[in-house]
Amino acid sequence: LVNGKRKKGGARTQGMREWAVRKEKKQAYPTQYRITRDQAAVSETLRTQMETDKNATELPVGKGNARALGNAVRYLVEISNGKEIKPETVKQPLASTDLKENGVTDAQLKFIDSVMKDEKGNIKMKRLYDFLTIVDYLGMTHALWLGSAKVASVIKGQKVDDAPKILNEGISKAMMEKYKAVPNADEEEEEP
Repeated sequence: LVNGKRKKGGARTQGMREWAVRKEKKQAYPTQYRITRDQAAVSETLRTQMETDKNATELPVGKGNARALGNAVRYLVEISNGKEIKPETVKQPLASTDLKENGVTDAQLKFIDSVMKDEKGNIKMKRLYDFLTIVDYLGMTHALWLGSAKVASVIKGQKVDDAPKILNEGISKAMMEKYKAVPNADEEEEEP
């Protein structure tokens, strides 16, 4: 379905118009995604494009990678679903490393964790940074705050010497278990 017209073999959706967001170069991941105009309107960049050219049906995105673009589209469809989420819902500064205590919903937490984990369950910070780059470009403020809060939660309470390694390389499953046992550096220790 594109601009209210039925595509071959597809059923007409009541009043829904799709909009294509595509990556310009060929990638191993899908490079074109179809979303509704309501979903696209959550993105400041896509909304501006739609307002500028009322007949626009697609936006080529040259920045970022295809996986990150796919995750940004997933955010638009699964998390916001056409509704603007105020960035203030994510409390800043973080009260703890548990994002649920900082205003993040279960669905948002599951989503942001899936963005940065590889097939083996290891956290890959580069995947999160790629996501942050594309959502910043697309003007998706809440997604940017959510991703930034995830970065902060990963390094909060860690040893200063470990932070560069965590930020550059990510965390293996074994390291995650080790860090779960480390007390939060922000918490005051009781004196004996």
